[in-house]
Amino acid sequence: MFNETKKIIVVLFGVTILMTAPARARQTPLDDRTKTSFGPVEYLRRSRSARQDFRDKNYDRAAETLKLLLKANPADGKNWSMLASSLYELKRYAEAIPSYRKSAALGFLDKALAAYQIARCYSLLGDKESALRRLNEALRSHYRYRTRIDRDDAFKSLRDDARFAEMAGSIKPQVANRVLGWAIDLDYLISEVKRVHYRYSREPLPPEFLSGG
Repeated sequence: MFNETKKIIVVLFGVTILMTAPARARQTPLDDRTKTSFGPVEYLRRSRSARQDFRDKNYDRAAETLKLLLKANPADGKNWSMLASSLYELKRYAEAIPSYRKSAALGFLDKALAAYQIARCYSLLGDKESALRRLNEALRSHYRYRTRIDRDDAFKSLRDDARFAEMAGSIKPQVANRVLGWAIDLDYLISEVKRVHYRYSREPLPPEFLSGG
């Protein structure tokens, strides 16, 4: 009986120490102020809420929720991409850039598309040289929608630059006849096939393609 009573006292004493210990001593790594911990159910609930806010164009609230989710799980490329898009819509371009980069680094966002979006951000921030570098990076990474570049209002500030016109494929010399015009268009088509085709960006084009046979 005495031994059982002694065990109870020891257990109670241990619990008392644990309850009265400084909060800092009981913290786990996830309690760090730079991190946020959610259980699976709560994480899923907040993720759904962020996606719904994004669909509803409530970008400010979506961004705040996504930041919390990314503190809990910084390896979620989809959330980085959605955060980047939310910040872009909020015109917080400087903040959007690292989120685009993170999403691409995690393999969620296509490298060419990420570079293109970053180029748009730099252009809207007035950083012309950075915008042109990122746009060139997008093209070298096989960005497929080259014909959209010249029409993209995010690049208004670049349209008077010859380098931009060349990247956008908008330099079209004046020609005297339709045949020469068609030849120029065909040259552009061939250059795009060589740039973006999954096979012929690495291999020579078939001779019959070039000969028109």
